[in-house]
Amino acid sequence: MKPFLSDKEAGEILGLDDESLRGLVRDGLLRQFRDAGKLFYKTEDVQGYRKEHPFQLIDCRDFTTNGETDWKAFQKSRTENGEQCHHCDAPIPHFTGKLTICPDCEDIVKPEELCHSDLVRCPKCCKTFNPGESDYHDLYEDGEHQFRCECGHVSEICTHVSFSFISPPLLANATRQE
Repeated sequence: MKPFLSDKEAGEILGLDDESLRGLVRDGLLRQFRDAGKLFYKTEDVQGYRKEHPFQLIDCRDFTTNGETDWKAFQKSRTENGEQCHHCDAPIPHFTGKLTICPDCEDIVKPEELCHSDLVRCPKCCKTFNPGESDYHDLYEDGEHQFRCECGHVSEICTHVSFSFISPPLLANATRQE
């Protein structure tokens, strides 16, 4: 284990931006070191703070009144807490306590062609949608398809369908045939 962490590494571990890290230093909760104009934090200080201040999972009971749960507010809080992707709502296994995007959706913001397992992106307005939650169910068929985004832009989408086969387990007396 290295003795010091860069400000970026400390921020990733604690789920904080630079300003929040400086706030912890101002409040005396974290020590900051400088070397050649760069900021560093002692690894043991960062890990100690993380241990004392773990990220808290959002509990749906906090959004329940008289037996009714406000699922929309619950999901919004989970997204803001970094527990799920703010694009596709996929769970984030090691959440950071701040708004996060999952690895699958990181490509959505890149200008290159997008290959995604769940979402289609409009090349004009960048809006994404899930074909299963829309009227474009035909996009699940193998081949090329046209779709019209809410912004009015018409695009061609290419769908590649793949298959996998599951065979039963081998029998106790099975022998390999050459």
